[in-house]
Amino acid sequence: MTFYELVPREAFPAFFAPVVPFERDAVRIHGWELGSVPGLLQTEDYARAHMRPGQPRDSNSAIGKLVAARLDRQAILAGAAPPLLWYVIDEGAVRHAIAARR
Repeated sequence: MTFYELVPREAFPAFFAPVVPFERDAVRIHGWELGSVPGLLQTEDYARAHMRPGQPRDSNSAIGKLVAARLDRQAILAGAAPPLLWYVIDEGAVRHAIAARR
């Protein structure tokens, strides 16, 4: 059984859950972002800081599961035949601070 079969659909927003199986089999992934770094390219800290404001009542454990699901998607990048990624990311998304600096 694969990760994609084990993770409940609730780990992803309803609009995105159907995309996950296609992402796993993709040869190329293209995208553009104006407001944030795409989920497939996020670090753990960035993902956590990005999710927390939108779900302020969720427990740290619940946020942790969502972050883990997002990061586990990155496994496709380390596979035998990773997809070609082509992202255009607005400079504002890269420079925007969403969490305190350490």
